[in-house]
Amino acid sequence: MKRTAILLAAAALLLSGCASHSLERRQALLAPLVGQSEADLVRQVGVPSRTLETDGHRFLAYTERRAEVIPAASGFVGAPFPFRGFGGFDDFEGTSFPPALIQHVCETTFEIVAGRVAGFSLRGDDC
Repeated sequence: MKRTAILLAAAALLLSGCASHSLERRQALLAPLVGQSEADLVRQVGVPSRTLETDGHRFLAYTERRAEVIPAASGFVGAPFPFRGFGGFDDFEGTSFPPALIQHVCETTFEIVAGRVAGFSLRGDDC
């Protein structure tokens, strides 16, 4: 059980390190779009998921979703000797955990001012 917890913690640290590199890489890919026309943006990135217009600014949002399945795991959680065979405690031996579905999302929003991309923002756990 401790070994599984340590492995999960190490994986989380590795993934968090990858996330920051992924964010920097994504920002570097999007930076050249600043200054381009709205039409060129749509040609390159595609049709947005949502749009909003307010105070002369237009916002185009693109949402990316990704699902990750964490496979089932099993472990041994044995009850101490005095509890074995008492009140169903033996059921804890060989306990397994069902698979889990994790949803990841990244929303990229471009701000359009006077028909040109003025900037962008990224929001979500997968940017």
